[in-house]
Amino acid sequence: MSLNLFNLPELSEQHIEMLAKVIADWCDANSVDAGGDCAEAAYAAAIDLLSADPDLSAGQLRQALDLRMAENKREEPSS
Repeated sequence: MSLNLFNLPELSEQHIEMLAKVIADWCDANSVDAGGDCAEAAYAAAIDLLSADPDLSAGQLRQALDLRMAENKREEPSS
């Protein structure tokens, strides 16, 4: 599954640029392949967070993303 950020008219170009930077930083900090499923989940979570509060700064979005992804990881069933 590939995300297409250009199909999100409610996000401005500035928001899209911020998303790209925040996700790249998040992937780097978490040793996640930017093209993998985990990165796509992070993109989806970041888009959801930014859609809920478009006034978030990059730092606030990153903190909220860290929390959301940590919550998601705790909710995953063990294999």
